[in-house]
Amino acid sequence: PIDQLIAFPLSAEVVASHIKSGNGVAIIISFLGHSEAEHRLYAFRLANVLSQKVEQALAHELKSANQLAFLKEKLLAEDSSSDERAMAASILANLNLSQDEVKKMLGVSLIGWIVGAIKEQKPSSGKGSFRRSSSLVEGLLGLLVHFSRSSDPEILSGVKENNLMAIFRDALCISSQARAKKLAAQGLQYLSEAVPSWVAAQHTELQPPKGLSFPLIFVCCKEPPLPAACPVHNAGCDEDNTFCLLKGHAVKPLVELLSDESSRVQRTAVEALSTLVSNPHNLKQTVQELDQLGAVQELMSLFTTLRPGTLQEKVIWMVEKILRVESEALAYSTDQGFVKCLVDAFKYGNANTKRLAQDSLTNLK
Repeated sequence: PIDQLIAFPLSAEVVASHIKSGNGVAIIISFLGHSEAEHRLYAFRLANVLSQKVEQALAHELKSANQLAFLKEKLLAEDSSSDERAMAASILANLNLSQDEVKKMLGVSLIGWIVGAIKEQKPSSGKGSFRRSSSLVEGLLGLLVHFSRSSDPEILSGVKENNLMAIFRDALCISSQARAKKLAAQGLQYLSEAVPSWVAAQHTELQPPKGLSFPLIFVCCKEPPLPAACPVHNAGCDEDNTFCLLKGHAVKPLVELLSDESSRVQRTAVEALSTLVSNPHNLKQTVQELDQLGAVQELMSLFTTLRPGTLQEKVIWMVEKILRVESEALAYSTDQGFVKCLVDAFKYGNANTKRLAQDSLTNLK
């Protein structure tokens, strides 16, 4: 029955709603620590479905029963079954945790453990084993997303130290599951959004201690050379342990997702790439970099295939930014098929899409 719930989302929505209204959430949670392994597994699988359908109700009951720490213990315990560990990771990943809960309940040290666990997962010959491994990796990636969206300096330090950029990027390249790719792209988006905080922290580290001047510091100790300024962020984005999609070599893997079969994966990839063009001061240099990596052509091609909807709105936001660059506007002004798609977006899109389409058409003139 649980397998049927997972296979048929509509049924899961209805059943989850009934469980919530009948105080079933609390009952299911009480079975997570049952002595019988079979009962525990059913409870974990139901709780995992509930975490996707009625997350707020499940989170409330878990917190009321002080079970968040229990789920973390299940994840870390060596005697937990692989299914229980995968479900525990998935449930925690699906919950809307505050930054304080991420830091105090999950803990910064968990980042390194998760990274190590992901690296240990290798596809085996058995289909069941591979499915369990994939489920665990998805849950672990979801947990890393919690950390990647945090602005806490200690967490940012842990994210940098464990090079989550590489973890998310590599997950895009090797994962075949849509959910894993979506989570990895989401993690990259949050890391890219954290660049301003990282740059500010880097600037603070370079400030001299009180009472000392810069010349004296340079005499006492020679600072290592800073990396060349990144054309996107105009800062010293390093290739290792970075939050920058460009220097972290994550742009191309994200561009490849633009042709993914899942529109949700495509949308998340666009949202991640959008973080690169959010700063108007370096827009020209950024668009040039994206053009060299094939992102501009792929985005424009994708736009011409889309009907009105959320994905079209996300893509045209980037299209409008790209067409602010004179060379790109000139190149696409003669593409009649592309221009027609902009006109159609203006006619049939929502209010925001209409505005962006109008601005894009204005940029082409």
